[in-house]
Amino acid sequence: MDERFRIVFTGELQDHIQAEEVIAHLVATFKLPDAQARTLVLDGNRHLVKKDLDEKSAQRYRSALEQAGMIVHVEPMAPAAEELSLAPMVAEPSAATESEQTKSTPAHAEVRSEPAASGTNPYAAPRADLRPEPRQGEMRGPGGVPAGHGWSWIVRGFWHFKTNPLAWILTFIVLVGVSVLLSLIPFAGGLVTTLLGAVFTGGIMLGAREQDQGEDFRVAHLFAGFRDSFGQLALVGLLYLVAALLIGVLAGGALLGSMIPLMAEMDPATLSSQDPTALFATMGPTSLIALLIASLLFIPLVMAFLFAPALVMLDEVSAFAAMKLSFVGCLKNVLPFLVYGLTALVLLFIGMIPLGLGVLVVWPTLSAAIYVAYRDIYFEKEA
Repeated sequence: MDERFRIVFTGELQDHIQAEEVIAHLVATFKLPDAQARTLVLDGNRHLVKKDLDEKSAQRYRSALEQAGMIVHVEPMAPAAEELSLAPMVAEPSAATESEQTKSTPAHAEVRSEPAASGTNPYAAPRADLRPEPRQGEMRGPGGVPAGHGWSWIVRGFWHFKTNPLAWILTFIVLVGVSVLLSLIPFAGGLVTTLLGAVFTGGIMLGAREQDQGEDFRVAHLFAGFRDSFGQLALVGLLYLVAALLIGVLAGGALLGSMIPLMAEMDPATLSSQDPTALFATMGPTSLIALLIASLLFIPLVMAFLFAPALVMLDEVSAFAAMKLSFVGCLKNVLPFLVYGLTALVLLFIGMIPLGLGVLVVWPTLSAAIYVAYRDIYFEKEA
């Protein structure tokens, strides 16, 4: 029989790792409830995290948890099977002293190897099965999450960046360069850039998932969408492009339709003066109405697009279904996205101050945070 191993969290974190970062990782990636993650990270006790693993699987779990900032050990298991529990571990009594310790140990502190009956141990932490990789079969999507998760997404997104910072920065630079080159194509440049946006985004989502599995993020992930699920990703981009053009036509038509009567009544001297202030004073309210119409229509479109590349690339959902799921997922999480959006605006403003160099950090963080939000909203939380 092959030797079996268990994963034990020592109760300590790696140097320079903040507890909140580790908690956010456990909540976003392993789908632990926030209270359970805090108990695991903050109580300072040893915890049995996973049991009955072969050596290869044990090392994979160890790698995933160490990337989260935890100090864990891989230990051989005793022949008897142990139950998975996140309750603090205590030293196992020797045969000679077991009888005495049983007499002196309070009932509520008893260490049990079998599942405790409901309500018999209120001090034990909830049990959970920590899995380092996402599993498509567990997709519940979409569900609502608390508003504070909007901040947790960004915290976890920054973990993705700092794990492979150079690769994320180079990916951003390459993406900007490709977009500039495509925009130089006469007439069709901007359309092609928009069309391929979902393809590039899908590749980035794949890279973020591989980081959660203990792999490295690589620049090559940017182009992974051209190899996998290209047709559906391109269809997402096409649907977005068509919808955006229709919104532009509707807003432009509304603006033009409201301007014609005003221009007919406008003083010819104002039209010929080419004074922007005078023209805006006359047509400003009409322009604002058209802008408001365009904004109200673009918001649902962005909601439908936001998670669609991830759903297509990682879960093989069709383009139409992915955009529907994306819209519903955003609609159910208005408050978390409000927190995310306001924080993103602040970070982008700060990132632009040092000659815009901060964007090299902010963009990867916010991009990875979308992957974290996708995992948080569309997948069952383990309990």
